[in-house]
Amino acid sequence: MGTAVKTSEILTSEENHTNEIRQLENEIAHLEQLLEQKDDELETYLHILSHEIKTPIVTIQGYASLLQDSFGELLPEDGERFIQGILNNVGRLEVLVKDLLTLSGIRINPEEFTLVDLNELVEDILIDLYGAYQFAPETIKITENMPVVIGHRDSLRHVYTNLIVNSIKYCNDKVPLKIEVGCSFDEFFPKFFVKDNGVGVPSSARKKIFDMFGRAGNKKNVSGTGIGLVIVQKIVEAHGGEIWLESKRGKGTTFYFTLPTEKSQNVSQKNYLS
Repeated sequence: MGTAVKTSEILTSEENHTNEIRQLENEIAHLEQLLEQKDDELETYLHILSHEIKTPIVTIQGYASLLQDSFGELLPEDGERFIQGILNNVGRLEVLVKDLLTLSGIRINPEEFTLVDLNELVEDILIDLYGAYQFAPETIKITENMPVVIGHRDSLRHVYTNLIVNSIKYCNDKVPLKIEVGCSFDEFFPKFFVKDNGVGVPSSARKKIFDMFGRAGNKKNVSGTGIGLVIVQKIVEAHGGEIWLESKRGKGTTFYFTLPTEKSQNVSQKNYLS
């Protein structure tokens, strides 16, 4: 009799625990759904806001340019300087709006992933960047061991372009700029990297570098919105990877990230951004 009672109590206790676990799982699923909904709403608001800001920016730019072209010769030196200041700041706002629209518009579906040859991709990027930055051919070195990865080609192009441009912007003026783009292999996954010998990232800024409006360095007179690395992180994570950095002030910075390769083929559906 006593054994039967104990068995019944154990079964009841297990059933209660099972019910509690199910209840917690349901609550977690509900919270995840709410969080996803809030993320979608935030991206929608961001997209709408960016478009709303874009219209007055174009108007201000148009009037300032018209004023400069029509009456520039009649204005005193200060007046010309003020107009140029307006145009410069409008230009910065344009870049900010463009980055916000890019951030809110990221849609990466793993079902649309293809095989991407990273060596070929980076070589194409360097051809485009050379026209804008006029760096010496020996400035940027590409290691030839990068594997073929599975991903969204245009998005990965954005990742490499942003990281390489950051290295160029945050160069150390005391030494010739050197950038290395490549891959190292460990026990599990290849680690892709963009390495430079620039000014480095201060330790106080490293934890916030992937936050909105974070900056990749402390060099003065470097333009940027502080959104580029947020976009990079979002793209890498959408591919099922992660990104981090190592840096020494005055010595340079290395950004590492992981991506699914042709061999691994382990893209997680949970990283689908919709």
